[in-house]
Amino acid sequence: MDNLRNIYEQTKYILLQKIKELFENDCSGHDYWHSLRVLNNADKIAKTEKCDEYIVMIAALLHDTDDIKIFETRDYENARRIMLDCHLTDSTIERVIDIIREISFKGTETVSPKSIEGKIVQDADRLDAMGAIGIARAFAYGGNHNRAIHIPDCYYRFGTIFFRIKIIM
Repeated sequence: MDNLRNIYEQTKYILLQKIKELFENDCSGHDYWHSLRVLNNADKIAKTEKCDEYIVMIAALLHDTDDIKIFETRDYENARRIMLDCHLTDSTIERVIDIIREISFKGTETVSPKSIEGKIVQDADRLDAMGAIGIARAFAYGGNHNRAIHIPDCYYRFGTIFFRIKIIM
């Protein structure tokens, strides 16, 4: 058991260093600290479920490494490179890639992950989108993409419904 714990901790240490490098200049709210919060949330959830905590840890840390909102990569090349640097097995790499593919938030295209590990990471990621941190991340993302916080008399679209919001002062 100690050997498995050592492998877990060594992999986690390397992944943390790689994530820190990859997100070093990120200002979109998908930074190193977000990945760390997702890991902490996922760890807490994983302890209450029958799951592979090793896969949960890896997927939680790598879940945004190829996010289309941040990177222009193909076939999860950032995640694959990082996992290869950690000398992970092909089967581990493919399990983690499947989770990353399933948990990405794409509006109406969002799917529910098939594996318990994917569900845990998706829940952990969504927990970080709530509350004060979630609001701060939304503003950071908008600012990073040159979006106004509010435009009076602007039409907003939610699904197929359009409506106008007017501020009365």
